[in-house]
Amino acid sequence: VSGALLYVALPSWGPVFTQPAHFEGALQSMPITVHVQQELFEELKAVLQTPLGPRPIRYGGVAAFPSLHLAVVTLFALASRRLNRWWFGLNLVLVGLMLLGSLVTGYHYLFDSLAGIMLGIVADRIFLRRADSHAPPGTP
Repeated sequence: VSGALLYVALPSWGPVFTQPAHFEGALQSMPITVHVQQELFEELKAVLQTPLGPRPIRYGGVAAFPSLHLAVVTLFALASRRLNRWWFGLNLVLVGLMLLGSLVTGYHYLFDSLAGIMLGIVADRIFLRRADSHAPPGTP
């Protein structure tokens, strides 16, 4: 919910939309990604041209700040540390891969990705505080 509110309050586009030439080489081998990016751009353009008018919405538009993908994966990674050390390590690798992937494809600026990771950390901390305050005395 916080991330969605930030999308509305601080809308941004990833660099692939503002500087597509910089990502041409990387995206040549990713035709599906290019197709999705084009559709996202068309959706956002339609929203800007006719904010209240009818328009097809397939993906829900473009919003780069913060990266909710990284927020969710970070939250899952932090939750997994209480389950298994190996699983936690694997999830941290996935966070790193998603971070790199979002930068290589241009969906996010580094700041968008780091903000998503921070959002995941904050959500985990809020959960832990609430869980601790509701736990019976003496429960670890």
